[in-house]
Amino acid sequence: MKKLNGFSLNNNYSLISLDAISLFTNIPLDLAIKSISDRWRFITHRCIPKDEFLKALRLVLESTFFTFDDNIYNQKFGTPMDSSLSPIIADLVMENLEQSIGEIWN
Repeated sequence: MKKLNGFSLNNNYSLISLDAISLFTNIPLDLAIKSISDRWRFITHRCIPKDEFLKALRLVLESTFFTFDDNIYNQKFGTPMDSSLSPIIADLVMENLEQSIGEIWN
């Protein structure tokens, strides 16, 4: 706050806030797949074709089960909270969102 106190933006700029709540569980599967597909050229250790990789990713993300009150549930939306993929996917999705917003404002 001390850094921002007295700070003003030029009239040519807009200040926006991208606040994310429960980010992992609010990422649609198709958006997660698209975000990774868009960055396929940056994935360096490609041992399988892109379409097979995306199918495997979809299978992993659609096969999320958890228990609550002695009942087993299948997570129907978002990326799983306990998956090591979720933070990576969330970062890519947010990066896509930031780029999209940047394109709109430019």
